Amino acid sequence: MYYPSIFKIPLLSFLIYYRYNISHASTREWGNYLVILENSMISKPINYPIITDDPLTKEILFSLDCLNKEKESFWPLAKLKGVLSLFDVTNNLSHISSDTATLIDLAVKRDYLGFLNVIYNNTFNDMFKQVIHDDPLGKVSIVNSCLFIVNDLNKFLGDIRKKGYSINGGPQRCRSEINSLKSFLSSLDIDFRESLYNHNNYHVDKGTIRESEWLPKEKFSYRNIHMNIGNVRW
Repeated sequence: MYYPSIFKIPLLSFLIYYRYNISHASTREWGNYLVILENSMISKPINYPIITDDPLTKEILFSLDCLNKEKESFWPLAKLKGVLSLFDVTNNLSHISSDTATLIDLAVKRDYLGFLNVIYNNTFNDMFKQVIHDDPLGKVSIVNSCLFIVNDLNKFLGDIRKKGYSINGGPQRCRSEINSLKSFLSSLDIDFRESLYNHNNYHVDKGTIRESEWLPKEKFSYRNIHMNIGNVRW
């Protein structure tokens, strides 16, 4: 899915801070997902995952800032058992990546330890290794719970091809059919456009923007955002 560049900041804000609203269809129907942001999307370098206001995931940032073992022992992942539990927590995060193609490669190969070490900057290698070792039957589809946000789609796809992957739209007869990926992206797009509308209403109500700048809901329709403003298609 494509968005015009003018929506870059609102989209990042939505994905990092507001996507967990229980009223959002993407969260309610599809659960949490790991957002992987290409580093060119972020102006300030960040060496650890971004978290939301969720109390559990706030502890992740605390532990990443405290490298002594005593404080790490209170980290939520230390109390979790199994591969599925590791990724249930990880899917609350947003990660800044300088090599998105490598992350996709690790995800497709289900290299759990390699993937997690990239996300957490090798901080918890021993802990992850032990949990994975103790759960040999644990199976998780990493890539199905990842959302990649990039500036240049053609470069992104080119980098993946360099890893030896063939990229296409699948069988020709199935390309127009609805699938889980299209449904997820559609839900996400609806939630994002709804958040834009609510944001406009909020600032009009608070008086931070003039009443004359209030926008009716049709201004946030798919047609207006993607086709009229962006002149793009799916």
